[in-house]
Amino acid sequence: MNSYLIFLLKVCLGISLFVIPYFFLLRKDNNLLLKRIYLIFGILISFLLAVFAFKRPEIMYTGVPALKLEPALALINNPVPETNSIDISWQLVLLIMYFSGFLILFGRNLFFLLRLKRVWKNSGNKNSGIAFTADEGIFTLFSKIFLPDKFREITKTDPILLHERAHILQLHYIDLILVEFTLLFTWFNPFSWLISKMIRENHEQLADRSVLSAGVNTAQYQAQLLNQTLGVQVFRLGNQFNFSLTKNRFEMMKRKKSWKSGVIKVIILVPAILFTLGFITGTNGQEGTLSGRVFLAENQPAQGASIVIKDTYQGTVSDRDGNFSLKIKKNDEVVFSYVGYETLFITPEIGQMFEVILQLKSYEIKPDKTNSKNKSVKNIESEITIDETRQVTQSDSTYFFFIVEEMPEYPGGENAFIAEVQNNLEYPAEAKLKKIEGKVFVQFIVNEEGDITNLKIIRSSNDIFNDTAIDAIKNTQKWKPGKQRGKNVPVQFTFPVIFKVNN
Repeated sequence: MNSYLIFLLKVCLGISLFVIPYFFLLRKDNNLLLKRIYLIFGILISFLLAVFAFKRPEIMYTGVPALKLEPALALINNPVPETNSIDISWQLVLLIMYFSGFLILFGRNLFFLLRLKRVWKNSGNKNSGIAFTADEGIFTLFSKIFLPDKFREITKTDPILLHERAHILQLHYIDLILVEFTLLFTWFNPFSWLISKMIRENHEQLADRSVLSAGVNTAQYQAQLLNQTLGVQVFRLGNQFNFSLTKNRFEMMKRKKSWKSGVIKVIILVPAILFTLGFITGTNGQEGTLSGRVFLAENQPAQGASIVIKDTYQGTVSDRDGNFSLKIKKNDEVVFSYVGYETLFITPEIGQMFEVILQLKSYEIKPDKTNSKNKSVKNIESEITIDETRQVTQSDSTYFFFIVEEMPEYPGGENAFIAEVQNNLEYPAEAKLKKIEGKVFVQFIVNEEGDITNLKIIRSSNDIFNDTAIDAIKNTQKWKPGKQRGKNVPVQFTFPVIFKVNN
């Protein structure tokens, strides 16, 4: 649903970027064919760019601030509480509203198609391509012309008939089919209706020009338009003879053909619109959204599973249905963790939506050889109880979390930890003497007892700082351990320390 919504919003944005400058800059231009191409191109390219993602050029640079000591950023997750209240899914409400509008428009067009099919069957003439109806409206549907009964004696040179045949010869119905599909999918967008109106107005101007080119007197033709009864619009897929009877249409009849001004405007507008649309809707090729669901091996949604980008504090937890969404960069490795289940490390594609199934953690229980004569392996296994939060030994660094429901807490808070690390930090004498500066990333685990274990350097600008950084963190106080589903669990941290010589 989210992907479809983003698609629709991109299409609506593209249509608005094309129709707004047209309305103010091109609407009164007399290069009618160019305007027709511009409007149809605008609709097609809006859908095309919304379907295919492409790279957006990088024009911004993000710098890293120079700090003496950077705080560790802890992402605190607030799990969704289980309640008995009735939840309103606004996404479902919007979905119902959207498809209601879609079905109303679709039903209306289908109703008129069936109605006109019946009219054509009863009164249509295949040779002339004309059907006479009791309605006052004059319009063309595909290659068929529908006229009121009062025009039964109409001649081939009558301006009305010339006008309708111009719609057929110029294949205007192809544009109208595209417009109707656009309105079906983006009916909520006012600019979709505006571009529909502009296309129909352009069709009328093109048909008017064709009639006048046949030698019909302009004044007489305009008088006939004014005398024609203004009825209701019978069918949107058809070109209505008296559609858009505006001052702009009459003014267009008086203007001489000219192509220069319209071409210049289009040459300037189209690249500018494409660049703007591409920059807004495109991706930079390096970052995007990863969405999906997490399930347990028992086919149950994994509520509260931690989803984290490896070696960072960027992450989230899955909701009660196992759904998650996370901003990632290209080649990021994403870690999926859940108490009692194997941790998964996945490098997904940007924009990918998939399902993750976590498998139960398996154990190998070896019997005590000294008691093997008295007990069978089966009996030994039955006597051993394994706590789900202690599946591996404390020294086994493969079992840990990045984000849990209750993150570990340092006595006095994060600022107190920073202050103590800085207090323990001793600038290496050699580095200070040579004015060497650097940055060290120390990774450690706060285990189930709150002790800091498994300290190691994962990245360092200079090895001269490594031991000092580890000692500064190692000699801090004990933490309050993190918890997941009420159980103490080990949580991994990555703490960056910058060594900078003060002036």
